[in-house]
Amino acid sequence: MRALRRVGQFWAALRAGVRPDELSALEEYLQPDERALFLRMSTWDQRHCLDVCARLRAAGRQDEALLRAALLHDVGKSAACISVWHRSAAVLLGAVWPGGMVRLASYRKTAGRWGYTFHVLGEHAALGADLAAQAGSPAEVQDYIRRHHQPVVEGPVAWLRWADGQLVSKSEVLPCLESPLSERV
Repeated sequence: MRALRRVGQFWAALRAGVRPDELSALEEYLQPDERALFLRMSTWDQRHCLDVCARLRAAGRQDEALLRAALLHDVGKSAACISVWHRSAAVLLGAVWPGGMVRLASYRKTAGRWGYTFHVLGEHAALGADLAAQAGSPAEVQDYIRRHHQPVVEGPVAWLRWADGQLVSKSEVLPCLESPLSERV
């Protein structure tokens, strides 16, 4: 099932787009410096973040910090030029050698080297939280961004992981959310 989801993500990335009215709507959630961060992201990441925010809103989530974090959760990826091919290689590497990307990223942190892209992919949550801090995002937003890939989360970060597609089954989602999603999952 996850393989099919990844194939779908690949094709969505190739044809991703963001409408001007969607960009205008960012003013409702993001401050000017945060909007500038959003615009730094690739079109695919912008589309994905908008979709994550929309999924949270459709699930009845109205927490401003959560929705801001949803719109910025992948902004750390803007620290490198990450193509669809890099993302695909990272997913394949993770499937074949689960610790491989972490190991590869850990010793290739210098910008300009081939491993830097994988470092950014692996560390985008921490990088994104730091960028959000520089843009003046509240500490709560920074925290949600920083923790959105941690395996054990609860409350708003669990909602963010669910909307991000990281928690896909009821058995993964229900134990860590503050209220059940049985009809929505």
